[in-house]
Amino acid sequence: MVDLQVALNFLREFGIGAIGGAIGGLAFVKVLANKLLDIQVSRLTERFRDELEQKSAKLKNDLSIHAHEQNVGWSRLDQQRSDAICLIYEKITNWHDLLMDIDKQVTPNALDVKQYYTWLQELMDAADAISTAWFKTAIFFSKVSSDRIASFSVFAVNLSVDITQNTFGRTHCCPIVNT
Repeated sequence: MVDLQVALNFLREFGIGAIGGAIGGLAFVKVLANKLLDIQVSRLTERFRDELEQKSAKLKNDLSIHAHEQNVGWSRLDQQRSDAICLIYEKITNWHDLLMDIDKQVTPNALDVKQYYTWLQELMDAADAISTAWFKTAIFFSKVSSDRIASFSVFAVNLSVDITQNTFGRTHCCPIVNT
């Protein structure tokens, strides 16, 4: 029994300490493992964050470049639309001014027939210029605007032809100019 008592005392003194030490060691190992795991996860997270920031910066740069290209493209398109509007307006105004000059000459007299015929030819050319300008710039207008310009162009040509035919007949020639 003494042996048993000695074994129990030995276990009590050293075994409990060893078990406590083992438990403490395991707890320490667990804390170290958790710390090591946290460090590894932090490193991976930091690396992924850096990669994400680099990719994000590159994407922002690419999007900025694309947006600038689109703005330049839209600016160029807006300029072309503006130029098309100016061209059509110029052609319509020119035709209108010629029509008003012709209207001032209510009845051509024998001395003004050549000038009158020249104005009518210029009026027909101006109406034709509206059509040509519309054909060249129709792509820059909405369908509604393009249809209105086309309708006005047809009106201008028809009116110019009618004025010329009513003044000099259906042959579009002026006997005084041809002689």
